[in-house]
Amino acid sequence: MIVLQHWITNALIFQSVWFSALFFQSQALWFMTAGCVIMLLGHSNRRLNMTLAFVGSVIGVLVERIAVESSLMSYQGEAIIPLWLWVLWIALLLTLNKALAKLLTLPMPVQILLFAVCAPPSYLGAANFDVLTIHQPWYVFWPTFGAMWSVGFYIIICINRFLLGTNLARGHAN
Repeated sequence: MIVLQHWITNALIFQSVWFSALFFQSQALWFMTAGCVIMLLGHSNRRLNMTLAFVGSVIGVLVERIAVESSLMSYQGEAIIPLWLWVLWIALLLTLNKALAKLLTLPMPVQILLFAVCAPPSYLGAANFDVLTIHQPWYVFWPTFGAMWSVGFYIIICINRFLLGTNLARGHAN
């Protein structure tokens, strides 16, 4: 179990979930779900991380839905947000207190800037694989979606800090 608790293992599992979502979308749901379960098993405080994954993924999917409703992007063959995307958000959030823990120590303006700059390229890359369609030029999509994503993810970080300060975190930081 100690290997599962290591941040490198957490990051590698997330990357395998991310690439399976990129290449296989809904056909990879079983693999993505298994990756999430394995990542959750690597956390010493599973209840806190399950709560974060649920609440945070609702916020993440809401950001995605706003982007779709505002015609910024759309998912191939999907009227709403695909289930595999929700599972991908859960996997990402299960890295927050492990692989991305250093991110939590950065000042808020740096966090927001990192989110705004680093999140949109993965969506632009996914568009190159026909996983989604970007309906705006990249120079419009990047700052617009980057701003949306950074606000959503910063709210998730604030929720995580709150959860860490509650009795959910009693005795365990991650």
